[in-house]
Amino acid sequence: MLTDLEIAQSAHLRPIVEIARDLGLEEDDVELYGKY
Repeated sequence: MLTDLEIAQSAHLRPIVEIARDLGLEEDDVELYGKY
């Protein structure tokens, strides 16, 4: 079984703007408090 640290290190982070775009939202519709 993987440890929490191993799971966190293997995660692929995507910019929140990219995720919002995939959901059909515009960049102006999202308030950013960081990149991810």
